[in-house]
Amino acid sequence: MNSLKDYIRQQLQKGYSYEQIINYLQQQGYNNKELLKIIDDIKQEDYIYSLQNYITKSLNQGYTQEQLKNYLISQGHSRKIINKLFRELTDQTRAEDKIIHEHTIENNTLIKVSLMVFLLIVSVFGGFLITQQLSQNNQPVKLLDLKTDSIKATINQGDPIRFKLSMINQGEPGRVDIYLTYEVETIEGNKVMKKQETKAFETTITDIILLDLPKDLPQGTYIVKVKADYLDQEAKSQFTFYVKSEQEKKINNQNKNEKIINDSKKSSIKTNKPIKSTTINQTSQTKIHDQTQFTKAISQELEINAVNICKQIKDSTLKDNCISYTALKNKDEKLCEEITNQREQEDCKMVFIQEGHFYLCKEIELTENKNLCKQYELINKIYDYGTTNDSKIILGNISIEPITDNNTETNLTIIDMGPGDFIN
Repeated sequence: MNSLKDYIRQQLQKGYSYEQIINYLQQQGYNNKELLKIIDDIKQEDYIYSLQNYITKSLNQGYTQEQLKNYLISQGHSRKIINKLFRELTDQTRAEDKIIHEHTIENNTLIKVSLMVFLLIVSVFGGFLITQQLSQNNQPVKLLDLKTDSIKATINQGDPIRFKLSMINQGEPGRVDIYLTYEVETIEGNKVMKKQETKAFETTITDIILLDLPKDLPQGTYIVKVKADYLDQEAKSQFTFYVKSEQEKKINNQNKNEKIINDSKKSSIKTNKPIKSTTINQTSQTKIHDQTQFTKAISQELEINAVNICKQIKDSTLKDNCISYTALKNKDEKLCEEITNQREQEDCKMVFIQEGHFYLCKEIELTENKNLCKQYELINKIYDYGTTNDSKIILGNISIEPITDNNTETNLTIIDMGPGDFIN
């Protein structure tokens, strides 16, 4: 079991999706139920690991155990799991303290303790000065970029609201936990609903969020507010949408149907053909079918099942959204090619480009996305800077190139080059 789990983890690190790994292992004769259980175990272990990291970092920042317990439980985490993690942490601390006390005190202990106290004072005082300087300069550090985009600006009464959520981690490198709060309010500020969840990611994440609304939500304009808490900081984003009442929906459908009938009459007069009967509820039934298929598709675990259901959606925009969601959920950049709308297809590919799949940039045609590609490649070059000494980076009139001598480490020099682009 452990060897199979290790194999799955290795394949995930290589970039394969859960679905690809499961399909391959099923072909090799492994039991599907056993594979799903192992994957659930992996996800649970990663979840526990991210919680442990968050707790350790927060304790080092000065938060108390009680503060962290209350906060994590309020964000929807299991009280049982949180209490277990803190018990393990307490036991580990006691064990470490016991080992320390069992050691014989040596003659130079006083010197060591004095040195540690001195270093601690210097660290605290230095940190205080840095904090004061940042405060005086009024330049807060932005650790997280949060963006929300509504998929449909108008929805029918009783339908859920769907929107695209994008986040970029500009703070600490590595896996981080983001605590998200979604709220829907009226224009007057009255609360309609609230939902909270935790998402873990490293550099970027894009997801389709679906919020269920009250079936009897009145007609009008509403606001979706999203707040992300991360490392004692927060980022916010919001957008508005309009709810169309059932009566307004019927009137619109009636007007559409009347238009269809009138167009049919005009056509029949010109061609001298009899009028064909029009099904009044055909449009409504199609929308209901599409909504049902979309909801069904995004709940699928296997990518191939989700894609097949998405392709049954008749509305092209909703179909593209469905395929885009499936591609991002399963980390399958090739699936973006199935999207018919060029902008939606490129938006799908841009998510993977942000994560380092720069080979997709050659498939980008829209000007704004081409410019973004260049920016992402520049950022990647700067992050990788120092691993090689034979590169030069140029953006606009700024050139960054290495200067190395025998006595110093590699430094950077900035040279005025005029307009330019990336070169190697």
